[in-house]
Amino acid sequence: MARTKETSRKSIGGKEPCKQIAIKGAWKLDPTTGGVKMQHRFSLKIIALREIRR
Repeated sequence: MARTKETSRKSIGGKEPCKQIAIKGAWKLDPTTGGVKMQHRFSLKIIALREIRR
């Protein structure tokens, strides 16, 4: 049997807002991060391509 396309559905009400306040507060107090920003690292592919271009 042939596959049919999915028909669009009318949304009723919309999405419930996320409770971000509690999440952000817990993230700031998280002791595992220690407030140290991790260094940005390029992927190995990008580094290899950069060396080839030289």
